[in-house]
Amino acid sequence: MAWTAITEKHFSKLILAIWLITSLLMLAVLRTQISGWVMGDPDDQLRMVQVRDWLAGQSWFDVSQHRMNLPDGGPMHWSRIVDLPLALSMLALRPFLGIEGAELATAVLVPMLTYGAALFLVAHISRRLFGTGAALLASATLWTSFLVVQQLAPMRIDHHGWQIVLFLTCLSAMLVGGRSLFPAIVIGTALALWLNISIEGLPFAFVFILGLGLRWVWPTSGEAQGAGRIVATACLSFAASSMVLFVATQGVSATATYCDTVSPPHLWAFVAASALIAIGVLVTERNASLSTPVARACIGLLAGLSGASMVYLSAPQCMSDAFADLDPVVRQYWFNRGLEGLPFWAQLPESIHMATGGIAAGLLAAAYWIRQKDDMPLRAKFEYLVLLIASLLIGALVFRTIVYALCLSVILATAIAINLYKRAEAGSGLGSRMGWRIAATLLLLPATFASSIGNGLSASTASAETVKSEVKTEDFYDQIRKCQRPKTIMQLRALPSAQLMAPLDSSPAILQFTAHKVVATGHHRNQDAMRDVINAFILPPEQARAIFARRKIDYLAACAASFELMIYENDAPNGLWAQIKKGNVPVWLKPAQNIGGNLVWKVDPLALAGKTQ
Repeated sequence: MAWTAITEKHFSKLILAIWLITSLLMLAVLRTQISGWVMGDPDDQLRMVQVRDWLAGQSWFDVSQHRMNLPDGGPMHWSRIVDLPLALSMLALRPFLGIEGAELATAVLVPMLTYGAALFLVAHISRRLFGTGAALLASATLWTSFLVVQQLAPMRIDHHGWQIVLFLTCLSAMLVGGRSLFPAIVIGTALALWLNISIEGLPFAFVFILGLGLRWVWPTSGEAQGAGRIVATACLSFAASSMVLFVATQGVSATATYCDTVSPPHLWAFVAASALIAIGVLVTERNASLSTPVARACIGLLAGLSGASMVYLSAPQCMSDAFADLDPVVRQYWFNRGLEGLPFWAQLPESIHMATGGIAAGLLAAAYWIRQKDDMPLRAKFEYLVLLIASLLIGALVFRTIVYALCLSVILATAIAINLYKRAEAGSGLGSRMGWRIAATLLLLPATFASSIGNGLSASTASAETVKSEVKTEDFYDQIRKCQRPKTIMQLRALPSAQLMAPLDSSPAILQFTAHKVVATGHHRNQDAMRDVINAFILPPEQARAIFARRKIDYLAACAASFELMIYENDAPNGLWAQIKKGNVPVWLKPAQNIGGNLVWKVDPLALAGKTQ
């Protein structure tokens, strides 16, 4: 009782302490990456370039990258909303740290603040569901869920961390009882922000709105009127916020339709569906004969169909995958290499092990929780379970979204772990007590145990030849890491400012750490330029030269240990890169001084045009 009173009194301070301690642990683990300016991935590198360009005078409404795909620039689908905290941090720190110091500090501080927001929301949700003790434990163990925390770690400044925060914001607001409309406004606004940042949040917007709608369709005693107004408020705030954010980030004259971001067809769909829900709630409240579960369900179904019809009639291409019209060459050599956007079963074993451990813990904890006789209404348990299963299904199709299911699993598993520890203390036999303690520990550290088991099984079946192969593979990946180091890319500053033909994976770092221009990065709206980069490496030299001439390339710059280039070499033995590796360098490429880990050739414009000096 005394411990409970202390934790209740100092709850906020304890959560702050947990955030500080776990943040320091992450900083200690990542100190080498931070000091070496190693960003999370190419998206983080390009995000830094985007913010830097905006602060240098590029328009708020122009998110194109003007140092690629010359002369037009590379179109982007990113939202300026994510740039705001980064820009504010840089401006505030520049007077004290200088431009480069402010950028590095921002790359550390903003993700730490995002992590703090996520940790606080996990604590708030867990406290509301299971009490203070479970909240503290959930906060303390969140950082052990690697797949979640890697999106919130220092140097990870892209939008994925903010999406986790918005997901948890919606869940926290869903748990607020009573008839207050404020939580509904929070849900609608958070969903609009999420979709403005990434259209990837659309399935989750449907799930959250559906959850509120089910409360209205099948309400508990005396809840019908309040539940109806709550779902209507959430829908209207979602539609209104989406409109405001679209105009604020795209401008009033933006009329083009894109399937990878919120566009006018989506907006009209949101408005139509929300208006029908609001009218339906108003009608059923004023006409008792229409206020039946069947009638309310039909209204909800009609609203959903009207929204889908709006998109289908105005932009039928957006009814399928946002990448459905991706160029086949770009899909094969770029999209299919991006494992985070592929299904669960296409991932590397270590990622599958970590995700499976967290998922298994969440499902086992859910099964235990559903059977428990506690004060939690069965309706609340059912809603949480539906959200968990929906998140798992979405995560199975797009692996990077599995983090939302893992957040739910952490909250649930830690609470059940406490319950199991209590059962262990009350047990009569040593075997029983140890069994409950082991089960509880497995729930607290599922990813660690799953990874250990998976690695152990792999090691036990490995042959001597496999071990040798793995050693060679590790050596190769070590070379890849050397190629990706900012220090290696920075050495290209020795070249005069030029237009480079470089692999897609290294081009964002070239933009961040040099003044050079590139043809393309791995961002799909610029797929014509992406196809040119890929073809420049896989087509025979005589065909590749046309791309170099049309793009007015000054230098070919690449790192021999690039994983991307290895694929080009293996798949296209007659391609330009494979021929260069064999020593068959075309006459229009003149070897330049190799710079660090970079191999550089200067393009001879006369030879490229087929002329002799």
